[in-house]
Amino acid sequence: MFGHIFENYAIMEAVKLFSALGKREMFSFFRADKGIKIDLIVEIGNHIIPFEFKASMNFEKNGLSASNHLSTAR
Repeated sequence: MFGHIFENYAIMEAVKLFSALGKREMFSFFRADKGIKIDLIVEIGNHIIPFEFKASMNFEKNGLSASNHLSTAR
């Protein structure tokens, strides 16, 4: 449950930051079959920046698989 709350908090903080800076960037997310997901995608000009938020204290490399999937799908 905490992970969902943390993810929501992080996304809202990102939206607030861009708003405070006067930026009108495109925000989206990505969900696909097989559990592939990206919590937040920010499109800045021709750049796509994926964010994956984790509430865990331990970093797992396989948590980046969705970002890798996005980069190969382009």
